Amino acid sequence: MPKNNYNIESRFIKTPSRRLIQLREDFAGEGGDIRKIDATLYSLSPDEVKDASVKISLKVWQDNVLPKKEEIEEFYKSAGAAEVKVEIKRIPREVVRSDRVTQLESLADKLDEQAKIKNESMPTGVREIASDLETLSDEEIYEKVKSGYTYRSSSQLSTT
Repeated sequence: MPKNNYNIESRFIKTPSRRLIQLREDFAGEGGDIRKIDATLYSLSPDEVKDASVKISLKVWQDNVLPKKEEIEEFYKSAGAAEVKVEIKRIPREVVRSDRVTQLESLADKLDEQAKIKNESMPTGVREIASDLETLSDEEIYEKVKSGYTYRSSSQLSTT
């Protein structure tokens, strides 16, 4: 055993420990893209998580749909993780209203205005769907869906 100048002996005692893997992601902040949630959550291989403690911290908008905490935990436990802890912090969105939204008549125009206020892009086909909901009868919408129509990026409908 090594001795020092004070005649004190020391020895190394090896203590068991686990590797800690932390995943932290902010999907509510600037550049946070919730569409990448699965790629982020399930990016680790079984070799990486085997016998490790896994801690996942997510920050998301309160209206985002996520896998359940139990599903995430089960995924990592089945991959061999010794311990899994999942924390999800849900951030409330600000409701931003515009006087212009109340002046617009069509649902499609209101959706466009809301997207512009939030600085978001409108998903393909949403404008056409909103227009159809306001102008077509239930039977006409049913027939469209039944015949296989899909909404494309242009304003035309096409069958698949």
